[in-house]
Amino acid sequence: MNRSRFFFSFAAVLVLTAVFIFIVPSLVTPDLLHPQRIDSSYIEFQRQQIFISQPENFPSIDSTIFFNPADLGMEYGDIKVLTADNQVLRGWYISSGDTNANSILVLHDWNESKILKLNFAKQMHDRGFNIMLFDLRAHGNSGGNNFSPGILSVSDVKVMLDTLLAIPFSNHVAIFGSGLSSGIALQSALYDGRADALVLQCPFNSYSEWVKKYSRRKWGAGSFIFHPVLQRKMEDLMLMPLKDFNLAEIGSYVKTPMLMIAAGEDDWYNSIDSYAIYDSSTAEKKDLILVKKATHENIEIEGGEYYFNTIGAFINGVLPKRVIKTRNKKMT
Repeated sequence: MNRSRFFFSFAAVLVLTAVFIFIVPSLVTPDLLHPQRIDSSYIEFQRQQIFISQPENFPSIDSTIFFNPADLGMEYGDIKVLTADNQVLRGWYISSGDTNANSILVLHDWNESKILKLNFAKQMHDRGFNIMLFDLRAHGNSGGNNFSPGILSVSDVKVMLDTLLAIPFSNHVAIFGSGLSSGIALQSALYDGRADALVLQCPFNSYSEWVKKYSRRKWGAGSFIFHPVLQRKMEDLMLMPLKDFNLAEIGSYVKTPMLMIAAGEDDWYNSIDSYAIYDSSTAEKKDLILVKKATHENIEIEGGEYYFNTIGAFINGVLPKRVIKTRNKKMT
């Protein structure tokens, strides 16, 4: 009788273990793979929540919310591109009005959207640049269900560049990447090569270590169970082992002029990683700035005019404006 009970209990444990192993992959659907859709509907919902919970603060908070470039006084056009796997990515193009201007392709971080880069776009537009903003795959109003900073996203940037470079007078192009998209920008420089300059803000170095950090913060003590599943999912999306995705190593093959921007007090993106990538870069023209009291979320505010001016000066310094050719006319 005891033996039968033992075998029954053992069989039950095996069944429960098998069920657990089977369902764990379906449980691991974090926002790293499936980001929050931060679009105008999301922002409007958050605004209404503020109105309900903090009506006394609503006027001041409401005045800082923008939905598109026109809200900041910029004329723009809606852009959409079709990816290699037939996903529609949606963005905005903001012309400087100067046929001699350089252009910046702006890539937002994971769990963000082009809406959250509107202030950056305004600042750089006011400094004379053409700006193109896109919602990355699985973000904002763009298509796709899964996100990774791997080869699919690099392929997406290719079609963004195709579109930007087809616009008359787009001239030279710099790619601005922030957080995880800094890895996308650096890979684009290596595999595509059409970017004339890079601005990498708060980059990671080892993606494997970054995902481990994410797992510990997401699941705590349970990360030893969920992290391996997440790692396998990410590697399937990226078509490579996470340990091989190292930006310092990739940067050693990239000659593109590069500006690194590090945040001094960020828990997600350590400034040491920025220094490692900067040291490994073989670009002849490169620079690094540290915004001491900043995180990746408030770096524009903490950096202020110095931050924006440094970015503009670097891009225009390594990418001189195209010379306008005119015929030499004789004086009468």
